[in-house]
Amino acid sequence: MILPKRSRLHPGELRPEPSWPYPNDVDIGLPANDHSLKRLENIRVLIIDDDLGTRETFDWALRADGMRVSTTGCGAAALTLATSEQFDLFLIDLELPDMPGTEVVRTLRTRSVVAPFVLISAFLTTEVTVVAMRLGAYDVLDKPVSIDDLPHLVRTAILASHEGRLCSVPKSPRLQTLRQCADVGPGASAAERWVFNVIKGCLAMHDPKTLNLWADEVAVSYTTLRESCALVGIGAHDARNLMRMLRAILHMSVDGSPLDTLLDTGDSRTLAQLIETAGFRSPADLQAASISDFFCRQRFVAHASPALVLLRDLVVCELR
Repeated sequence: MILPKRSRLHPGELRPEPSWPYPNDVDIGLPANDHSLKRLENIRVLIIDDDLGTRETFDWALRADGMRVSTTGCGAAALTLATSEQFDLFLIDLELPDMPGTEVVRTLRTRSVVAPFVLISAFLTTEVTVVAMRLGAYDVLDKPVSIDDLPHLVRTAILASHEGRLCSVPKSPRLQTLRQCADVGPGASAAERWVFNVIKGCLAMHDPKTLNLWADEVAVSYTTLRESCALVGIGAHDARNLMRMLRAILHMSVDGSPLDTLLDTGDSRTLAQLIETAGFRSPADLQAASISDFFCRQRFVAHASPALVLLRDLVVCELR
């Protein structure tokens, strides 16, 4: 395959999109029954790779398929572009000149940029793959990447992400107000960041029963999550248990979900301890409680904690 010649870009430069529109009815060579992928139009992809050859090759392959593409060679420029414009997918190299590709993703998630991403590298390890998957990578690819399969991969990732987000939106309009608060992103203070982390955990589809699972929901590292708790004077495990029980109370009071579907404890003793520390005598007692009751009774976090007061006021106000 002969690739078209391109002008050379240096790391950090952004290749602008062409001024002419691409047709939306490009035949991408998919099976005739793959209508969902063919309907994806006006796709915008950001390629983040310090290797000029990779950028140009990916750029050419995706533009030929009718996609709109921007490219950059470093993480800082990628963050600037990704937070100022909207993209449907990121193709991110692991080894960038200024920061790892995984750090780019973590930063984007804290800024509420939730587009799917594919991580690529010539130096993949099991550890890197696990980290990328925890951050929500659609796929992790070894270099060299087949450009013949790249357009199909991009369309499949975007479609899967879209379907996943539809499934993850809270069904109750009242919980959607909390989702909107979380989508705004964390505030500047330590207490606001902690509240953001708790709300993100409460909106998880499944019980974030470990700190690692909670960190995955927030899209931060385990260490960052623990530091967030330490900065407001709350133990990480106490914060996790508070978040788990608040999540259960929210779903029980708002959409009537049964407790046994909300807490993945594995044994009755752990469940009983959680209910007792939440200030209730039994699952039935907890099921009948209001959100305000929970904040008044819970013994996970000191009631005078400024971070807890901020969380309580936000949740009670939004769900009033």
